[in-house]
Amino acid sequence: MGAFYQSQLVGISGFKRYDRKKINHRGIIIQVYVNPDYQGKGIGQDIIKSTLDEAFKINEIEQVEIDVIANNENAEKLYKKIGFEEYGCQMNFLKLDNSYYDHKMMVIFRNDYIPS
Repeated sequence: MGAFYQSQLVGISGFKRYDRKKINHRGIIIQVYVNPDYQGKGIGQDIIKSTLDEAFKINEIEQVEIDVIANNENAEKLYKKIGFEEYGCQMNFLKLDNSYYDHKMMVIFRNDYIPS
C-alpha cells in the first residue's frame, strides 16, 4: 500500500499472508513507513487501515499481526488506536551498539476491526 502527496510516495505499508496451511488464516503487516516530513497528518493510520481493509477482503484471513519496537511509543499508540492489542514481548530483540530494544507483538482480529 502506498500513500502519495501529488506524485511523491510519502508512506508505505505491506502485508504478507502466512502460507503454511495451519496458519494461513493469519497475516502480518510487514512494513510501515511514513516520510518524517509527512508524519502527524494521519497518513500512517490511513495506510494501515487501507492495508487491513485489503487483508480482510481475503475471506480466510481472521487475524493480522503487527510488530513494534518497544520504545517507538508513537507507533504503538497508533496501532492501539486502530485496535491492535499486545500479545507478547520479546526482550532484547535488537542490539544496536550496546543498547537493547524489546519487540512487542500485536494482533487485531477480523471481528474486532472497524473498516475505514
